[in-house]
Amino acid sequence: MGSGYFSLKQNHYQLSLRKISSNGSNIWLHHYAQDTTRSYYGNWVYNTIDSGFILPAEVADSIDGNIYVIKVDSAGTIKWDYELLGNKYDQAFDATETIIHDYLVVGWTNSFANGNLNFRDAIVVCIDSLGNYKWKKTFGASNVNETMYRIIASHDGNFIISGVKYSITAQYDNASIWKIDSLGNLKWQKYYYTLSNLNIFYGIQELPNGQIVAVGSDRDTSTHFDQGWIVLLDSLGNILKERRFTLGNDHCIFNDVKQTKDGGFIIVGYVFGGPNGEDGWIVKLDSNLCDVAGCATNTAIHEITQYKDEGSVIVFPNPCIDNLFIKPEFGLNIFSATVYDITGMEIKTTSYRSRELFQINTSELSSGIYLAKLKTESGFKTIKFVKQ
Repeated sequence: MGSGYFSLKQNHYQLSLRKISSNGSNIWLHHYAQDTTRSYYGNWVYNTIDSGFILPAEVADSIDGNIYVIKVDSAGTIKWDYELLGNKYDQAFDATETIIHDYLVVGWTNSFANGNLNFRDAIVVCIDSLGNYKWKKTFGASNVNETMYRIIASHDGNFIISGVKYSITAQYDNASIWKIDSLGNLKWQKYYYTLSNLNIFYGIQELPNGQIVAVGSDRDTSTHFDQGWIVLLDSLGNILKERRFTLGNDHCIFNDVKQTKDGGFIIVGYVFGGPNGEDGWIVKLDSNLCDVAGCATNTAIHEITQYKDEGSVIVFPNPCIDNLFIKPEFGLNIFSATVYDITGMEIKTTSYRSRELFQINTSELSSGIYLAKLKTESGFKTIKFVKQ
């Protein structure tokens, strides 16, 4: 199955859904546009338990766009549609089904909670099996953008969601994973930080052992091109393994991932700068995330610094109480330090230029273990410290 949008006359678009056979021949193709004066933009399609399909989408005109969902039967005939009315732009990307046959739809909103014309909140909308609205939950802060791209049902009855948190002003994109229950209550959330600080998760799958595999992209700090990025996580979202892949000399993106019968993975995505411009991309990996035997695999957040030698720093006192001091060696300048808790959630950023002694005020931090990502004139370095 595949969904998307199809051009109509008068510059409007309609949703499209195509069913093909195993050899690629066409079985049927339907287009959907309840209002031909507006455009409909589809993304993923979800196969429901009753053999029908859910199409999460956006319906838009020149003023705003709303989250829009169509339910069709196994022949592609519309059973119902639902539109979440907002006052700004909102969009749905993916959906899944609960044990009581409600549908959880994820995307982003400018209309609700912290969403506004400048910032987006991630959103989950619950619709019952007849297309009636039940509830919505939003996730995000007032000064950053958050988007949910994919949602899957986990083995424990909860739901795992992949996406991104990003800030245009601070110039970072951080891949995100949320875990929620069937009522949209947050179980945990994690952000993932790399040297580039420009990364994103699109596809996600839970493995039979409870581990999670997520794919997307991470920016190469040397070439400034995106790399296909695959990360293996434990059941709490902690990184176990990760790898990056490129094809050609341009941006490379992973969109979706599935585990294969041999324990490996098949990944689909696209690359810029291919023979025909933007080309499709398929990558097959083994269970160690390798495309060749004996490839190098990076693990855990503190190993990010292995990519570049930033020089050493001296951290004291550690454990600390009210202040943490960082002394750079080799005459390096430290420009900023961003503090994260042990789950990867950003706590605070301290910025000023110091070649002698950099200070972080820790008096307001709760007792526990923290990470500090230091921005220096030669790159980034991540340190660990304890607040008493």
